[in-house]
Amino acid sequence: MHWRWGFKFPLSGNLELLQAWPANTDVVPSSDNIHSMPAPQVVWQLVPGGALALLDVPGVDDPAGVNPPTERLLAATRTLDSIVTATNEEVRKFDEKMRIELSEIIASRRTRLTNIEKNTQATIELLQKECPPLQVEIISASQPVAPILSTQHSKIDLPVAVTRKTFLDLINVTQRWIYAAQRYPSTFTKMEEEEVTSVLVSVLNLAFDTAQREAFVGNGKTDIYVEAERGDRTRAAYVGEAKYWEGPKAVESHLRQVLGYAPTHIREVMFLYYVRAKNIDAIQSKATIAISECAELFIEWTTTGKGARMKHPSFEHDIQVSILYAHFPQRV
Repeated sequence: MHWRWGFKFPLSGNLELLQAWPANTDVVPSSDNIHSMPAPQVVWQLVPGGALALLDVPGVDDPAGVNPPTERLLAATRTLDSIVTATNEEVRKFDEKMRIELSEIIASRRTRLTNIEKNTQATIELLQKECPPLQVEIISASQPVAPILSTQHSKIDLPVAVTRKTFLDLINVTQRWIYAAQRYPSTFTKMEEEEVTSVLVSVLNLAFDTAQREAFVGNGKTDIYVEAERGDRTRAAYVGEAKYWEGPKAVESHLRQVLGYAPTHIREVMFLYYVRAKNIDAIQSKATIAISECAELFIEWTTTGKGARMKHPSFEHDIQVSILYAHFPQRV
């Protein structure tokens, strides 16, 4: 004869087990077949509200079934305590891991929202920026005009020029457009030169008060010029040119085309390179060297890599060239 003792370990509440599970109400005789196999020290069962420890005691050791196996119960308690401790440690580690991951996700989203807010604010400031009416300088009709050197462009006479301040405003707005456009490289990489420049021209047209005298239009492939009077292309003021980067060997021909549009009264022009290569710094370095090596055109850098004083290939007057880069790297 054996006696089976059952002790319930509740998941919450008072863990005084002998009081929570009175021995005199849970002592039941077990079958005699336990003699045919080694009796386990404890058998665990999962029951509603907790865990149940079953301990068998031979009748010869406790004929009346009134002495609970205290030492075995304490051993079972220690086992359960170690299991709970290990489980709690795993739960703690998991909780800490989740906290770290959630913190990283939240930090990333906050950074993204901050960038969105910053970009949105920059766009708002750009659109709210008050630009003065376009100012042009009238020149005499006898002023010589350079021939158009490329057959892919329509001939445009340039009888007027923008003032220094207006030219700087145009450069500033163009640079701000570059910063915004570079956030969407995959969109612009798919576009041809004239399509990208059309977007730029639209921004220039938006930033300045088109209701008065400024209208920015494109002609041919990538010309950027302005009309001193809306709709009157006979009174155009030259602003700049845009090209996709084609390597150092193409730089001089590009510069000759840029400068070739400018008659002697045009003293400042903008030249913009669209770059698809991933390493924009390497391209800028190559372009800077290539520009410096244009012996018949280059005079000196006013700002290394960004502004150069050059000689007109036909009229030989000095022209300040502002050089900008828009980076639209291709995805591999």
